[in-house]
Amino acid sequence: MSENKKKHIAIKDRPADQRPREKLLQYGSEECSLQELFAIIMSSGYKDASALQLAEDVLEYGSYSLRKLSVMSSRDIAKEVKGMGPAKTAQILAGIEIGRRYLNEKAKDIDFQFRNPLHIIDYVYHYLGPKYQDYPKEAFYVILVNTRNRPIQHLQLTTGTVDTCLVDPQEVVRIALQFRATGIVLVHNHPSGETEPSLEDIAITKRIKEALEPLNIRLLDHVIIGKQKEKYTSFIDRHLI
Repeated sequence: MSENKKKHIAIKDRPADQRPREKLLQYGSEECSLQELFAIIMSSGYKDASALQLAEDVLEYGSYSLRKLSVMSSRDIAKEVKGMGPAKTAQILAGIEIGRRYLNEKAKDIDFQFRNPLHIIDYVYHYLGPKYQDYPKEAFYVILVNTRNRPIQHLQLTTGTVDTCLVDPQEVVRIALQFRATGIVLVHNHPSGETEPSLEDIAITKRIKEALEPLNIRLLDHVIIGKQKEKYTSFIDRHLI
């Protein structure tokens, strides 16, 4: 139990500059702690706890990590955190999703062109990293590029289990032709956080490359998403393509 919960100080009994909403309006959102921002989003607590205390409990459950909270199910949060019913859980997850979409929108302002593996990893980090570096299941993505190696679309192909994800090379070909892509980048995550390519990863990469070659569609790289950007693995860098 947090120290704040033990004291059980109602928000209305706090000085004005210690009330989350008033603090944000007076000093700006950047001056608010994550706990205070969560309290504002939820608006109220419950009988035994203020919104601030409930926000602290949610953060504690998620190990104070937005990344971890973002991949938790609403059912688990509501079950494990007292006072977090469906409505408040939805408010928190919606707030996190808005932040993730903001990052994706901001990344669109960057003029990406894949000249080397570092450029590809940078794109993957901005667009797919926020969701998939902590995703509990293995997911497989394809990034489609034009003749100038500029990304034109990225699509999720499949979602598997915690340790496997089945990919059909012909489905990759179909999507590439649909969007008239001249090149692709494969991307997937390992829920364990390990980014060492497995034998299955290497084998499916080879099969997809062989399926693309007769159509003159280039396989630029295959990236495995890690927990941090520096942990991402490029198959080109590892001489696996």
